[in-house]
Amino acid sequence: MLTVNPVKRINAAEALKHPWICQRERVASTLHRQETVDCLKKFNARRKLKGAILTTMLATRNFSSRSIMTKKGDGSQVKESTDSST
Repeated sequence: MLTVNPVKRINAAEALKHPWICQRERVASTLHRQETVDCLKKFNARRKLKGAILTTMLATRNFSSRSIMTKKGDGSQVKESTDSST
């Protein structure tokens, strides 16, 4: 119906007989419903992936920026080495 070329475009009588117009409630709702379900599935998958990535980034940043500290007997802090070669 939205054809630019007027020769190929359907006329008004044909447009009124088109299923999109005469059976609008049934055709449109089914098409839109399936499209909506597909979009929601994609969105939900992207949302879960983004959450997993952000959680991993946060955990990595917290783990790498936090140094393991222990207190000596006098209350001062000493950084412990996490290197296994010592």
